[in-house]
Amino acid sequence: IVHNEEEVERLKAKGLQIINHDDLITLKNERVLIRAHGEPPQTYKTALDNDIELIDASCPVVLKLQNRVREAYDDKLPIMIYGKHGH
Repeated sequence: IVHNEEEVERLKAKGLQIINHDDLITLKNERVLIRAHGEPPQTYKTALDNDIELIDASCPVVLKLQNRVREAYDDKLPIMIYGKHGH
C-alpha cells in the first residue's frame, strides 16, 4: 500500500482517510490500518489506550528488521542503516 498510488486512491474512494500521529491520539473506537513500513511501539500503546482496532499490514520483512534493530539496541551494539535515499 505504501508505494501503490492506485491502491491508495481506490481505498480513498471507499472512505480511507490518511492520518498522522497527532491525529491518532485524538481518535477513539476507530479502525486504523498500519501500512507496510510499520509503526513504533507508541502507536500500538495509543491504539490500546484509545480502543482503536489496528489492521496491521506491516511487511514481515520490515518487522523482522525492526526486531533485529531493537535487539541490537538493547544489547548496546552499534546500529548502521544502509538503504535507498527516500525509500
